[in-house]
Amino acid sequence: IVHCEHGERCGGCSLLGLTQQQQLAHKHSAVSVAHARFGLLRNLPVKQVSAAESQLGYRTRAKLVVSPRGEIGLYARGSHDIVDIPACRVLSPELLRVTDVVRTRIRGGHSGLSGIDLREVLHDGTRGVLVTLLGPSGAAIALEKLGHEIAQQEGVVGVARSERERDAPTFFGAPPVVLAGKQAVPDELLPGQPYSLATHGSFVQANRTQAAAIATRVIDATRTALGRLQGARVLELYAGAGGLALCLHKLGAKLTLIERYGAALDGA
Repeated sequence: IVHCEHGERCGGCSLLGLTQQQQLAHKHSAVSVAHARFGLLRNLPVKQVSAAESQLGYRTRAKLVVSPRGEIGLYARGSHDIVDIPACRVLSPELLRVTDVVRTRIRGGHSGLSGIDLREVLHDGTRGVLVTLLGPSGAAIALEKLGHEIAQQEGVVGVARSERERDAPTFFGAPPVVLAGKQAVPDELLPGQPYSLATHGSFVQANRTQAAAIATRVIDATRTALGRLQGARVLELYAGAGGLALCLHKLGAKLTLIERYGAALDGA
């Protein structure tokens, strides 16, 4: 069982306090119940959930909210009170380090920052972090100054800003605008396979090793179902920046990608 000093209040890890086997059973049940609502899926067997390699330090993507006082974290259970989480157990070391930098810069509040989006990227053995700052239009100047300060930190490869009011119902507002550094950087899904281009705000699986396991299973299952990948026509929905599609393409498949987020599709 993983223990976290923020666990009593923080609403981030809903299964905290359960053993790994209990968590896997809970997730298996959730999928089975979801399938049961649909006649065509009701009798579809659900395989056992494959456990991740680690329960700690695995999360390479984080959307964190920021309070007017400068607390950075997640909402408390059952409320919109923000719990500061400097010792989060699941964020990767790189994300924790960058979050601490931001926390130091905005200590005492008055920055106008209402949220930060962090994404760790990996290419050729080097890790980096894309940072997106969220805040209202009236805080544009302050956030631009903050963005340039954060961009000077080791490992930060790009900083962008997205206009968002503090109480907006969605996390992201306007499309991110780059303040400093890069707009798109290479990110690996599978070792030895083509990289995709990570952009500010684009979707990615939060657990890199689980994402690689999913991709491997999808590729193997597609090959088994079709007999071969060379020349096979494959339609991928919610394709993102094409991480999986590029791997299938390298193996000879002909891909059609469907994706709503323009920046990700441009990268693909």
